[in-house]
Parts: sequence; structure tokens; C-alpha cells
Amino acid sequence: MLLGPRQKVWLEAIQQRITTTVAALGSIKGVKATGSTDTIESIITELRTDEIQRSKKFRELLIGLVTLCKCTLLRFLSFYG
Repeated sequence: MLLGPRQKVWLEAIQQRITTTVAALGSIKGVKATGSTDTIESIITELRTDEIQRSKKFRELLIGLVTLCKCTLLRFLSFYG
């Protein structure tokens, strides 16, 4: 189906962001001690931005499919209703 590959790209981006976030939280003392909080924040924010970009194609296709289904249902109901 059309949604699968697009959703996979988005889910991979989510997984990458979560893995990075968990690693940063797991070593938060070291991050704070070295003053790297701004760097970590920047990296995670960039990953989130990338995740949103990757989700766009999936969401656009999903909206199109939902719209198509609703239009088909409305035509059916107006014809047989």
C-alpha cells in the first residue's frame, strides 16, 4: 500500500530522535558537567524538525485518502439515502 513506505520513513525518524534523547538523558550528569546542554538541545531540536519534514508525505497522503473515502461515502449516501 502507499502509506507503508512513507510511514516507515517517519517512524525511523521518530526512533532516531527518541534514541538520541534517551542517550542524552542517560548521561545527563556528564552533559551538564561538560556544559553540552545547548549542543544536545540543538541536536534533538534538529532531529525533531527532520522528523516533522519526513512525516509530511505520509500525512498528506493520509489526508487525501480520508478525503477520498468521505467523498465516496457522501456520494453513496446521497444516491441511496
